Amino acid sequence: MRILILSLLALVGAGCGCASLPEVPSHDALRETALRLEFASGVCSGTATGPQTLQTASHCFQFDKLVSVNGVPVQVVTVSDDKRDHAQVVVTGITFKRWAVRGEAPKQGDRIQFFGNPKGNKDSYRRGYVSYVDDKVIAMEVMTCLGDSGAGVLNDAGELVGMVSAVTVDSCLFGIAFR
Repeated sequence: MRILILSLLALVGAGCGCASLPEVPSHDALRETALRLEFASGVCSGTATGPQTLQTASHCFQFDKLVSVNGVPVQVVTVSDDKRDHAQVVVTGITFKRWAVRGEAPKQGDRIQFFGNPKGNKDSYRRGYVSYVDDKVIAMEVMTCLGDSGAGVLNDAGELVGMVSAVTVDSCLFGIAFR
């Protein structure tokens, strides 16, 4: 009798027309989109968004020239600044094999994740939660450090939903991602 019930459930489920959920990228696949950007005087983070395109924080270019990405020397072709601390950068000298795609804006309570380069350390993975969202800012419950600026903030599906920046307010350091 038990075998018959399981067989019936399998048949009923098979005919429901349900689609499988999209595959969630692996930890390693997400890491492949994360970039270490080396400037003449420091390190920032970035995210591959195309074969030769990346996004990072505009303030990373404030004083310096981008020298290498993931240790590979590059030449900057263009830097487009949207005045919200986003820089879209086209480079030559490297081709990214995997890149992040844009996702929907996160909501309060959503889980987020990113790989950054805190204080110059490579590929530091952090997970946290969205604590506040408005039309421009995502406040994150997650530790950020110098060197994390420009890291792509990803949702659980591995989609790009923001970019790490940092704001110090009244002696507190909040993780901020700009949309």
